[in-house]
Amino acid sequence: MPKEKPVNDLASPLATLLAELTELPTHMGAAGGILAIIDDPHSDADDLARAVDTDPALCVKILRLANSSAYGLSRRVMSTRTAVSVIGFDTVRALAVLAASGAFAGEHGEPPDGFWGHSIATAHGAALLARNRGVKVSDAFAAGLLHDLGAMLLHRLDPALFADLDQATAEDLPGRLAQERATYGMHHGEVGAAVLDAWGFPSEMIDAQRDHHRLPVATTAEMVLLVRGGEALADLGGAPSIVELPPDAVEACTALGIGRESVMELAQQAAHEAEGTALQLMGA
Repeated sequence: MPKEKPVNDLASPLATLLAELTELPTHMGAAGGILAIIDDPHSDADDLARAVDTDPALCVKILRLANSSAYGLSRRVMSTRTAVSVIGFDTVRALAVLAASGAFAGEHGEPPDGFWGHSIATAHGAALLARNRGVKVSDAFAAGLLHDLGAMLLHRLDPALFADLDQATAEDLPGRLAQERATYGMHHGEVGAAVLDAWGFPSEMIDAQRDHHRLPVATTAEMVLLVRGGEALADLGGAPSIVELPPDAVEACTALGIGRESVMELAQQAAHEAEGTALQLMGA
């Protein structure tokens, strides 16, 4: 068992971190501007591009993603305006919240081992499944990219404790979520959902953040099922897991009307696309 800290010792740092992140849109320069523009029905890609350009590091990430295999464009995207049009407003907001949360490393240290490989592969898996379901692909991609935001934030609080929890509950998802609740007061899905709620994300993306661990028989929420399916394809394609056993790929895809015979092909396609995106987005 991990050397668990009393919940009172961790509740305050977690509350402080959540307060910092949930208040962020109101006082953070580029992030606040991005949020305000996305929420304004009268804004357009030119407005969003100007806000993104005030944060050079985030601008580079958005340009890299627009030029990745996720979008398969035949020409190179050179302008921020074109990039935000290509990847979509929700994906721009997803990258903004990841940057503001410290996922790109820097003063808050590195995210958990495998975080980006898992998140990018899940995003591609969810996007592939969304195409089969007639769901907006950029929404599913953004939901997959963000789905383990809460895990990254719990790791940021105390990397050693987070690693201890990994070792203690690696084969037991219900036990993992219960252990997180006992240790931090919330499990990682609830932590991420609180941040997305404060940032004004659509309810279906908040649900996917909070509930992507739920079995298909327990939910009919489309975005939850897409993220769960994306995570299953990511694992089948060889992406690392972070904090839990991956869903069963056949079960997860069947819940979305995808036949067993298509599962491995989709997993291989997601893995191929994710590799190119990781090289671009992370500058590898």
